[in-house]
Amino acid sequence: MCGVFGFIARKSGARPNLNHLEMMAEVAELRGDHAYGLAWIENGTNRLRMHKAPGGVTDNLDTLKAASDCTMLIGHTRWATHGIASDNTNNHPHPCDGGWLVHNGVVTNDIELIDEFNHLPVSECDSEVIGLTVESLDGSLLERSVAAINRLNGSHAILGLWTRPNRMLVARRGNPLSIESRDEGFYFCSTPCMMENDQEIRDNTARVLTVGNIHKSGVRQSVKELEACQTRKRELWKTFLSPTTGSRRTVKVSENQGGRETWSHERDYNYEANDDGTGSWVVR
Repeated sequence: MCGVFGFIARKSGARPNLNHLEMMAEVAELRGDHAYGLAWIENGTNRLRMHKAPGGVTDNLDTLKAASDCTMLIGHTRWATHGIASDNTNNHPHPCDGGWLVHNGVVTNDIELIDEFNHLPVSECDSEVIGLTVESLDGSLLERSVAAINRLNGSHAILGLWTRPNRMLVARRGNPLSIESRDEGFYFCSTPCMMENDQEIRDNTARVLTVGNIHKSGVRQSVKELEACQTRKRELWKTFLSPTTGSRRTVKVSENQGGRETWSHERDYNYEANDDGTGSWVVR
């Protein structure tokens, strides 16, 4: 369990309320205090900055203060599940095609995606594969992000930042993510505790935002459903009759998006029995 939070200005030159940003970071830290990370786009220069380190964000509020002169910001508080926090390459944000991503969720099929796309990860963190997959696909930033998220197993909340032009990705599938409207701009948080006038981001949606194209109810443009989340059929036969310890089965795994099969391959399973007589099929 991790926390994500973010900000996008209502208009050019606006900046987040530092007290409100600190409060959101403190609440997000309840979801993870092993490490923290920030990426932000500076006011005036439009430079994209990033900082991440082991430890809790509440012990490093000076860093948050330094990042607060921004038009966009994303943050992460990490509960380490894949890769130790003392190795900073495992911490968020993770690179994505010249930008940065923060992620709340577990990518349970990260090894499969690494094999499928021949990714070359530099960390042990499962979240790194999201950015690598976005980089490997074709289309606009939104189209590539949607396609990458549709390939992830599990539930996810994702924020991302890019420049040239300045853009923020906001995506939700299953995991909590809320938005709050204030005079200076819009705030996002995994845990909306103490957020005023907050509302949940609609589930199974991805949005690419720019300063000036977002309003109270969400987004004026660039809203796209994660279509495959609702139309995808995943056929995975993992239960067989009369399994025995050490038995092996090869099954076909296919995935359909919008009624069209996008990939199909064979996968091997071994049956592993437990002492109590139960057992399960596991991927070889």
